Amino acid sequence: MKREHDDKFTDIVGQLQRSISDLTGQQTFLYSESCERFFQYFGWNYREDEAKSVVEDINGWVDKLRIFSPDTRQVFCLIIQRSSKLTWGTGAIIHEITEITGKMTSEIVKHIILLNKYGFVYEPERDEDLHVDVVLMYGTSWSH
Repeated sequence: MKREHDDKFTDIVGQLQRSISDLTGQQTFLYSESCERFFQYFGWNYREDEAKSVVEDINGWVDKLRIFSPDTRQVFCLIIQRSSKLTWGTGAIIHEITEITGKMTSEIVKHIILLNKYGFVYEPERDEDLHVDVVLMYGTSWSH
């Protein structure tokens, strides 16, 4: 009887250990090779010497963004897409992000805290002039 109990407990522990894993290690990423479409999107003349530098930069960002879960990366993309000039810089209104995702503010803020920890955005703050909570971007290179 005790052995059966011990076996069941051991099996439960093993199942738990297998069910919790680092999802970021299971993600696949494609690296850019030429950035021709990138240049086309912005209407730039494609020059191979310039493209090489852009490819290195973009692939470097791919490596930096790998540490995040797909949900955190998606929140970051939405912050970039919805960013605009705010009172103290470029950023997004947190309420707007919660509205378009259907997620609770607390869940979105958890992603923002991770993005802040790794230097992608500032901590959420109150924009008293606009009367909203915002997340500001480091610099303006991400915004559209």
